[in-house]
Amino acid sequence: MKWNKKEREFTVQKNLSKRLKKIAECVPEGVKLADIGSDHAYLPIFLCQKGRIHQAIASEVSQGPFEHMCSEVEKAGLSESIDCRLGDGLVTLRLEDQVEAVTIAGMGGELIAKILQEAYCTQRLQNRPCLILQPNIDEILVRKWLIGHGYRITDEKILEDAGKMYEIIVALPTDTPQELTDVQLLMGIYTKKDDPEVFNSKWQRKQANLKGIIEQMEHSDQQELRETFKKKFSLIQQELEEDADEKE
Repeated sequence: MKWNKKEREFTVQKNLSKRLKKIAECVPEGVKLADIGSDHAYLPIFLCQKGRIHQAIASEVSQGPFEHMCSEVEKAGLSESIDCRLGDGLVTLRLEDQVEAVTIAGMGGELIAKILQEAYCTQRLQNRPCLILQPNIDEILVRKWLIGHGYRITDEKILEDAGKMYEIIVALPTDTPQELTDVQLLMGIYTKKDDPEVFNSKWQRKQANLKGIIEQMEHSDQQELRETFKKKFSLIQQELEEDADEKE
């Protein structure tokens, strides 16, 4: 079955989730992009079709998803624009690629930080690309890695898609270390400003979950962990109370 250009573009745009569309908005125009864990390569395909970028590297770690990704790129008629590569994390990148932006989305914050650290240690971030990161959980670990490795968080987005809350973190290289408070590390610098309603909904939900965990652990032998949860609960409460005071 042969698809014409308009049919291919419609199919990709239809399959692009609200989350991926928001990530696409964060990618600077005209950059050479590396999309790590690209899945169906919908993000680079969409950006190329829209003329936002002209070159991309799409990377997958497993053979099956890699082959499917290559098929989607070929189906879109973008094999000359999108280079599909098989490998773990940013290991697929070479210095001569001169990638200007990297997207890593849909993974845990711990895994994203691990991928970045391995790339940092093997000099695959030597040209210091813009980083657009969307951790599903543990955003704090991503923020800690960024400010500890010569990056400044310049923008953040928060959204709800299919009943789940997501944060997107955009960072650029800097020679001036960025200092963040404990609240900013946990909850973000710009997330509340981006969408106050989604921000409050996310953290009210997190606070309620933490309260239940803290109560359940009252007689646990893991009191050190319980204190960590209590500190996190207090930080969230502090931020939400400040927000409520501002509205009065």
